[in-house]
Amino acid sequence: MAPRSKEQNQAQREQTKQSIIITALQAFAQKVYAAASINYIAQEAGISKGLIYHYFNNKEDLLLDIFDYLNSFSAALFVKMENRSPKEQLRDTIEMTFHYLETQAQLVRFMTALALQPDAMSIPSQRFQTMKEHNIKTYVQLFSNLG
Repeated sequence: MAPRSKEQNQAQREQTKQSIIITALQAFAQKVYAAASINYIAQEAGISKGLIYHYFNNKEDLLLDIFDYLNSFSAALFVKMENRSPKEQLRDTIEMTFHYLETQAQLVRFMTALALQPDAMSIPSQRFQTMKEHNIKTYVQLFSNLG
């Protein structure tokens, strides 16, 4: 069997990192952030604790990456809306939101459970505030353009 290419190795690393993020999100939602240890997340993911530390310095860094991962969905929506009329942007936003809620119901439940945990939300508060401000600014502009 031929060795994997650089691209294949990079894809494998990204897949492993995403798997850890999803497993941690589930663990933080189900056990609450404070009770979900790195050891528990590793067991749930079926990997070694050391592998998690290869990708993340600590549990706080893992939580920050979860928020970045979740924010990427929102960022993709805004990229898709570029160069479209305000009416099309509003329609896209509504359709994509309902599509996401419909197809990612479990992820939405985990996000909601995590959002209701003050100890978890205090860690990414600045990133969350920046994301929220950007989204509000975008929608204020959209509705302004709609009149």
